[in-house]
Amino acid sequence: MTTMTILGATGGIGAAITAAAEARTGLRVRAVNRSGDATVASTTERVAADIETPAGARAALGGITASPDGDHVVVLAAQPPYHAWGDGRFERLLDNVLTATAEVGGKLVFVDNLYAYDNTAGPITEK
Repeated sequence: MTTMTILGATGGIGAAITAAAEARTGLRVRAVNRSGDATVASTTERVAADIETPAGARAALGGITASPDGDHVVVLAAQPPYHAWGDGRFERLLDNVLTATAEVGGKLVFVDNLYAYDNTAGPITEK
């Protein structure tokens, strides 16, 4: 069975991804936030973890490893507040999640924003 762990499950995007995952059959869903109090379906596992620490990132993934009959998909929908992006917290969070995901053999999906793109009047493309 495939496991999907959503880090930042109580934010706008994380909550939407959690709800969409819960609507799928055959998917184990884990909702992670700092307090573990995410409002989720009764079939969804709630997890409290601070992914800004290495131990917290490992706890968030629960040691669940990818297996021949399923994957562990980790969705990173959490970020430090904007004002903290310049103090190294963002990099530490990313390092912790990348390391923990690699340790369990998971696949990481990173929820990003459009800040890397310059102002444009037309469509934004990858080219």
